[in-house]
Amino acid sequence: MNQKVLVSCICFKGSECGLVGMIGHLPRILCLLLAACSSEPSVVQPAVASIDISRVYQISVVSHGWHTGLIVPGVILNAAVPELKRRFIEPAYYEIGWGDEGFYQAQEITTGLTLQALFWSKGSVLHVVAIPDAPEQYFVGDTIVSTCLAKYELSSLQQFLAASFAHNKAGVITALRRGIYGDSEFYLGQGRYYFFNTCNTWTAKALRSAGVVIDWTFKLTAGSVMEEFAARIMLVRVVLSLSKKHGFVEHQNGYSILYISTILSLCINSSSLA
Repeated sequence: MNQKVLVSCICFKGSECGLVGMIGHLPRILCLLLAACSSEPSVVQPAVASIDISRVYQISVVSHGWHTGLIVPGVILNAAVPELKRRFIEPAYYEIGWGDEGFYQAQEITTGLTLQALFWSKGSVLHVVAIPDAPEQYFVGDTIVSTCLAKYELSSLQQFLAASFAHNKAGVITALRRGIYGDSEFYLGQGRYYFFNTCNTWTAKALRSAGVVIDWTFKLTAGSVMEEFAARIMLVRVVLSLSKKHGFVEHQNGYSILYISTILSLCINSSSLA
């Protein structure tokens, strides 16, 4: 595991903590379970679909092993968080990751930092990386899954991303320090990290805010996010193939293909239906 993966997210291996140590934290764990559904940042539900069925806004999720990051076009994130443009200008893409304030920025990982992140996090940060070219070229060897959004789904995703940054009284985001790799920066985040609100939970929330049908509640690992996201994309291909075969997408008003694309995050341009 390389350095950028190591400091990105906590590996959940119970044997490292020990049963005795965990028992002492049971009351706190139960409280966190009850709070899991209302943890910030919160999912932003997309508005009702419009008749415009174009899906031309591509987003991706990259897996670094234990940690996932969301990849969006630079112009999209700059529109949601204008302060980023002053720092990064306008890169082709951004990768955004969310995590515990202490653990994510640490130069050396300790047991104390791990337990603090899981049970009494002081806050969260966002790690923003400017990607100058195609994500596949930048993250060589890492698994990347992509989909395309309609405009109304893009809008709710932008709202979620903007709300993930903590803003001061003047409404400005707070830069903390240079990031882990590439041209990157840490920013003060919204919400607190804990066992049931991890970096991968945040990624799943972002996908849900983008209209992807995914259960974010117990997405604790990168694998759980990537597997469900990839399965959703595979389902897109199967349904589209069957729909075209049986003529379900030939309606001139576009409602049938609109329904399919809305449910399954289909990549399609409305002009292709003409």
